[in-house]
Amino acid sequence: MAGQKGKFMRRVLRSLRALVVPVVLLSTVVSTASIAQAQSRSHVAAPHSTVVPSLVQLHSDLISAQSLSTFPSSLMAELTNSLDHQSYSGGCTSAKTSPANVITTGCTFGQVASSKTVVLYGDSLASMWQPALDWLGTADHFKLVLVARLNCPFANIPKTAYKDAFCYQWKINAVAYINSLHPSVVIFSEKNVGSSVDLSSPSATPTVFASGVKTTLGLIHAPVKAVLLGMPYVHFDSNYADNPGPCIAIYSASLTKCDTPVAKAFVPTRLTDDTKAVHSVVNAKVVTVTNLVCGPVSCPVVAYDAGTPYIVFSNQFHITKWYAALIGSALRTDLVNSKVTGV
Repeated sequence: MAGQKGKFMRRVLRSLRALVVPVVLLSTVVSTASIAQAQSRSHVAAPHSTVVPSLVQLHSDLISAQSLSTFPSSLMAELTNSLDHQSYSGGCTSAKTSPANVITTGCTFGQVASSKTVVLYGDSLASMWQPALDWLGTADHFKLVLVARLNCPFANIPKTAYKDAFCYQWKINAVAYINSLHPSVVIFSEKNVGSSVDLSSPSATPTVFASGVKTTLGLIHAPVKAVLLGMPYVHFDSNYADNPGPCIAIYSASLTKCDTPVAKAFVPTRLTDDTKAVHSVVNAKVVTVTNLVCGPVSCPVVAYDAGTPYIVFSNQFHITKWYAALIGSALRTDLVNSKVTGV
């Protein structure tokens, strides 16, 4: 099956390269200059342009993206890469099934000499936000420490519910390590659908999961705790892959077919239960991030900033590290609006 998918992708991409693709986004004319590499230093993604939009501008960009019909030819190089591997930079995220020790070397970002420490804690979704918070740490003078493990959500649920046999012990070690850092703020992010836990297990129902969120927040010693909620679970109109590449190739001239309607992008019961759980903890804040990746109608696969196109999603659960590097300023506004202090 994997070989058939690979052959299909190569065939549609060859066809797509042959197209002369006009870039149309309302009246915007987009440069087709080559895209810069997305690594400025180890584990740190850089945006394609130097423009970092405000939340207001990003919202306008996402609204405009919902009218984008044609895939930008300047993004071809990114499309031909495996988008699944562009969700986050490696090196600081423990792999699933790896030992339960926490990676503590080389995982400090932002203004590394600062005495103010902010911890970003969770699974691959936490790693996904690292470029945005790295930018914010540099701009606002705090040290960012990433503590993350693939497929290991931070919610403290029964050990048998985790698919990763080492996840439970890793989280015990992670909490101890985080508390030893004496952070001013801990930012939590996790994926509570999909491959991380056995959702058919009574130990992973929305109610149990939300209770686990509350338990973990109580174990962390920090004056402020912020939980990033509202990340959409996107679906692409393709049977060939979990990332948008094949869908973009098939619908390169009608790109909105690859966008996900907002109404279909969430698991409402889990979002509601997790929100209540966070609100029940003293000094814990919910930071809704939907507005960073979705417009009012849909969650687009491609968006623009200042005329520069970006592929937004790398797969069903994650944004690309290029897009994440773009949205630090907008995330700052969300944190401020949610009354998260200390960052």
